[in-house]
Amino acid sequence: VSVGQLVVFKVSVLNLSGASDPPVAGDCTKVAGTATIGAISLDRQSSGQTGPGPEWSHEAIYSCIVTGAGTLTLRYAGAPSGSYLWAASEAYNATGGWDSSRVDGTPASAFDATNNATSATTGNISNAAAGGLMVGGLCLTNGVDLAITPDGAWNQLAEQESAAHIQGSFIDRINTGSVTDDASWTFTALDGGGYAGTACAAVAYKEVAGGGGSSILRQMMAHH
Repeated sequence: VSVGQLVVFKVSVLNLSGASDPPVAGDCTKVAGTATIGAISLDRQSSGQTGPGPEWSHEAIYSCIVTGAGTLTLRYAGAPSGSYLWAASEAYNATGGWDSSRVDGTPASAFDATNNATSATTGNISNAAAGGLMVGGLCLTNGVDLAITPDGAWNQLAEQESAAHIQGSFIDRINTGSVTDDASWTFTALDGGGYAGTACAAVAYKEVAGGGGSSILRQMMAHH
């Protein structure tokens, strides 16, 4: 990663412990690498109970700013033993730069415990007139393989479709003008034997001094 980049880290969690234990800011930390970063913020999370066990599903979006170039490994360590997790990250350059007021407007999130759901949406988020960046994350609690398709206005950065218990998607869109939109997905019907559900979240980010989305570039990073 490079100095000044915004790193966005999303995590999907299926918690089998019986307690809610939603994500908090301190659950995401740097664990390796030569890069230095500013404070990691939890910009939005969505949580809900997906089964009578009970099982809990969580989707969280974190971000930080790179202060020293190098390699970087972030880890989510807030899930109890036996949980399922899927994470992905992306870094963004911006001519105007990023700062602690980077979240643009009010983030959005939603949760749905419908067993046979075929879609999910976060509700609307907005970039101001100068444009900017939007990211969205999806957590699916599910017992079968499925196909996930994001809204056509968004770019799919990473997805997990084939693993039992938990699937997910990480999407973004870079805007050059004022945009209000929701992060949304369609997928083949969930079948979790009464435990299926969706948790999703979306955040809009703005550059310092309204640099505008035309100067924002993404750098493909990693998912696990």
